[in-house]
Amino acid sequence: MPLSDEHDLIAAGYPAGPRLQELLKKSTALEARGITDPAYALKLLKREAAPPPKQGLRDKPAPLSRPEPSCPMPARLIPESPPCRSAA
Repeated sequence: MPLSDEHDLIAAGYPAGPRLQELLKKSTALEARGITDPAYALKLLKREAAPPPKQGLRDKPAPLSRPEPSCPMPARLIPESPPCRSAA
């Protein structure tokens, strides 16, 4: 039984494609060197050829971002100013 197969490498973050076959050959070479632990073999593969970073859009805005207020200053801080009106 091989140390890792295509499904293990894809689950580790490697994209499917021709590079996957190259990584499987390296995994077989690690097994030939006497490595029997699949987790250790994957760690060595990641050192040699790290998977690409995952990129995508966020589901939620960043924690420090917030929508612009419709009124620059709260009315309670400027007693003489009329209340702000929405730009709708």
